[in-house]
Amino acid sequence: MVGDRQDLDIQNAKESGMKAVLFTGYEKSQEKGNYEPDLIISDISEFSKVL
Repeated sequence: MVGDRQDLDIQNAKESGMKAVLFTGYEKSQEKGNYEPDLIISDISEFSKVL
């Protein structure tokens, strides 16, 4: 799962048992969730390096 909100996207992915990547290229929310992402990227092109 790739998401831009730690409080929603990352938290929901982790609670579902998925790997979670936080995209920080733009940030809609500064809210922290209960879970840490498996990877943090700031440019979407970085994601292809981990596939």
